[in-house]
Amino acid sequence: MKNQLSSRWQIKPFREVAEVVTGTTPPKISPEYYGGSVPFITPTEIGDNGPIREASTYLTASGVKRARLLPIDSVLVTCIGTLGKVGITEQPLVTNQQINSLIFDTNIVFPKFAYFYCKTLKHVLETLAPSTTIAIINKSKFSEIEIPLPPLAEQKRIASILDKADAIRRKRQAAIKLADEFLRATFLDMFGDPVTNPKSWEENRLCEIADIRSGITKGRRLNGHEIVNVPYMRVANVQDGHISLAEIKTIEATHAEIDRYLLRQGDILLTEGGDPDKLGRGAVWQGEINPCIHQNHIFRVRPNPSYLLPDYLSALIGSARGKEYFLVAAKQTTGIASINMTQLSSFPALIPPIILQKRFSEIVQKQGALRQKLSAVNYQQNNCFNSLTQRAFRGEL
Repeated sequence: MKNQLSSRWQIKPFREVAEVVTGTTPPKISPEYYGGSVPFITPTEIGDNGPIREASTYLTASGVKRARLLPIDSVLVTCIGTLGKVGITEQPLVTNQQINSLIFDTNIVFPKFAYFYCKTLKHVLETLAPSTTIAIINKSKFSEIEIPLPPLAEQKRIASILDKADAIRRKRQAAIKLADEFLRATFLDMFGDPVTNPKSWEENRLCEIADIRSGITKGRRLNGHEIVNVPYMRVANVQDGHISLAEIKTIEATHAEIDRYLLRQGDILLTEGGDPDKLGRGAVWQGEINPCIHQNHIFRVRPNPSYLLPDYLSALIGSARGKEYFLVAAKQTTGIASINMTQLSSFPALIPPIILQKRFSEIVQKQGALRQKLSAVNYQQNNCFNSLTQRAFRGEL
């Protein structure tokens, strides 16, 4: 795990410069542990928006005693499921077991410097994770990861430069978030609260008004059939509300498999799970790549246009109605949740008039054009920030 860094800098494993803490979840069957004022952080609360400021769950003093309270300026890294999400604390808090935290000796390490360094470790973590269904980096392996350590004054200077650059980048991300929030507000205004259904729209099981299919499995036996390489959509490509085409991989498939799994414009792609916040995560396929198929960890939903239009259905599944349904229906283990074909097929879809769905689609298309422009600028800024970060930890700033 050696790094190509300035020869002037020391390189030490985390265990020598920090206390490494793996989080704990107080028993949920004990209500006296929950409902207090101490944030309880899961990977869902760790995003790309700087310091962690809020949580969806809070612990009481009794709950905190069953876990470990982390001080301000602790650095949090997700090490189960989605690897390499990084946060830094602005207030004392507790995390669940999917997160390893670093409480640094501030005489040796400036926490914000370490925070930015940890954001470069995703590939290192993925390399360390065993090839199992769920990616896991245990405390022992995590403790051995090395961090470069220039003098403390130099750490603070580097952190200050990266902090300013990161603030600029996050402003563009905030603009994208506002565009997404506008679309969600428009959905509620047009169709009402999808949980309570105040407009009494007709309700049908999804399988009755859409064709649902899982995708192709990697590593299957091809039994001598003629095969071709074809682009395919992976879980990493399917984001919440959009398809990421930053990295497209190919897979060997027979002609029959390509016909079976071929994506059409207007198909909705949904991930089967991962972190609980990813349940129901999906977007409409716009036919950007042809031919293109999808892997088995992604469901393809092809709505019957007499009942549902893709933009509306995608928004409905991603709404509070979808998230509530999938969280209840999903199988959950160690903070990882997943849904199967039967559960997705039984999703209770609301069916407003097609003319109203068409109006919503028109708004979605306009918002999508704006989002695409913002995303293009954000992509450039992310590349610039990543380049600056790499230079920083090579000692070139």
